[in-house]
Amino acid sequence: MSVVEIRKFGEALASRSEGREAGLSTLAYDFEGLPPDEVTLDFNNVLIMTPSWLGEYVQTLMSRGVKKINYINTSPVVDSSIEFISEEI
Repeated sequence: MSVVEIRKFGEALASRSEGREAGLSTLAYDFEGLPPDEVTLDFNNVLIMTPSWLGEYVQTLMSRGVKKINYINTSPVVDSSIEFISEEI
């Protein structure tokens, strides 16, 4: 299982286009183009998270082969984004 530290993309994650770019960056650099079946996203020190950023990030990973995503070190703002996108995914 691979762990991705979301904080490396910033403390405030709000834009849908930035979420897509972050997803593509993760695929290219963290997974070297070969995504694992399961990924854990670590939200330690992420202060602002919108559902649009997270939704685009997760959809980018899943469209390239990630089957399961786990979330750790979340906060209430991250939890609300996770809850919101879970209806879409």
